Amino acid sequence: MYYADGSALRLSVVGDDYPFLPGEDRGAVAHAAAWRAWLEEHADEVAVTEMGLSAAKSAAIPLGWEARDTVRVLGERLTVLRIPDQAFPVAAMVGGVVPSVDAVHLGVAVADPDIDTFLTYERQSAQLARMYGLLVLTPGLPDHWWA
Repeated sequence: MYYADGSALRLSVVGDDYPFLPGEDRGAVAHAAAWRAWLEEHADEVAVTEMGLSAAKSAAIPLGWEARDTVRVLGERLTVLRIPDQAFPVAAMVGGVVPSVDAVHLGVAVADPDIDTFLTYERQSAQLARMYGLLVLTPGLPDHWWA
């Protein structure tokens, strides 16, 4: 099973016309079409948390009701996991390397024995996922782009 973090889920709604904030990273948006195509084929194999869906919801706010509805449909199509207590020891270990939200995403993926692949567009999250034995998949980017 795959686990998608917020950086991946945001691409379900963010495109070239997104009103980025000054200084906000626009890089991953170039891969939004690849992400959406991949997700369309694999949605039944992807797990997320409400925290990850929240990142997509936040990204959808300035885009209107269609984008917000896209996130609602994602929540219905994907497997939504609760954040288990077992996620927090991993999150605590990596919390000094990545933002706390990213640390919890990684903790959830590591704690679930059914998850073997981490979907992310964050370089450090990808590196940490490999360190914890997860495969990393980033539709639109080459294998090992994070190395």
